[in-house]
Amino acid sequence: MKLRYLLIPLLALNFMSCEKEPEPEPPIDPIDTTSPINMAFTQVGMPGFLGFKDIVFTAGGRAAVLATDNSIHLATDTSYQFTETYSLNHTARCIAMNPNDGRIFVGGISQGYQFGGRFTIMDAEGMNPLTTGELKTNNTDLPIKYDFNQAYWNAGGGIYLTMGNNNTRRSGAIAIMTNPGTSNRATLYNNSLSPKEFYASGFVMMNNGAEVFVGMTEDIDPLNPTLDNIYTNADKFFGQWFRVSEGYAVGYPYTIGRNPLNNQNVWMFNAQRLYVNGKRQIIHSGLPANNWNSAKVDVQGRVWVCTDQGLYRSNTKLPE
Repeated sequence: MKLRYLLIPLLALNFMSCEKEPEPEPPIDPIDTTSPINMAFTQVGMPGFLGFKDIVFTAGGRAAVLATDNSIHLATDTSYQFTETYSLNHTARCIAMNPNDGRIFVGGISQGYQFGGRFTIMDAEGMNPLTTGELKTNNTDLPIKYDFNQAYWNAGGGIYLTMGNNNTRRSGAIAIMTNPGTSNRATLYNNSLSPKEFYASGFVMMNNGAEVFVGMTEDIDPLNPTLDNIYTNADKFFGQWFRVSEGYAVGYPYTIGRNPLNNQNVWMFNAQRLYVNGKRQIIHSGLPANNWNSAKVDVQGRVWVCTDQGLYRSNTKLPE
């Protein structure tokens, strides 16, 4: 089965399907192989020995981290001293925070891929669940039977989601919850270049939501099993599509983390690889050899990596 990896910039409010064929490839900046960034990491002390799945930062300095035992830990300023606030009663995979009021979204799994992905929305103190349920479609009220992979709660109030079947990594969805807290429904958006099913993983929104990168795999041709790395660009999603087969690190990002104050972002790939903006590799030291779960960037430009062995933070900031 042939898989292609897609990184898809979308506009925040225009994830609509179109039927246009891809346009010719535009010029792109090649991946930077000559000036990698050296970064050393140190484990962050936390109560007890915990692994961590995901972390989120806001421009105001708040942060929340999701542990492997499904507990939530909250920090209220940039000293990032985390305190456990709540333990969920369902398996969780990713975390997001409302940048305005501090509410916390936690996305979980689809039980046996027979039910909608389970989620919980917590209050700003991370102590009281406000909403919990299974994600369903807006129009048809059908369960969205995928795990949550990454979530982003934007200032406009919507929660943008990438989802997938993490057993096969062959099917999934891009979705937005427009009324989180009052509804368990989401709008699904199709990838117009994907006539077949696709699996959506890491993503990042930049330029006030005007540009979105999404990591994907796509089932194309079952007769020719090869792997391609592809980057595509859309102008307001209805405009021209550009397809590029080079310029970014090989593979698709499991997570992409952006500094809430600017467009600095770190892409985490398989084989414990980190790239700034998907192009410039981070040569890291001090991190575990395996079992990474996510990588994010705080407001000070430091990189945080969640692993099964603990939470790690870079000793230095990303270059400007």
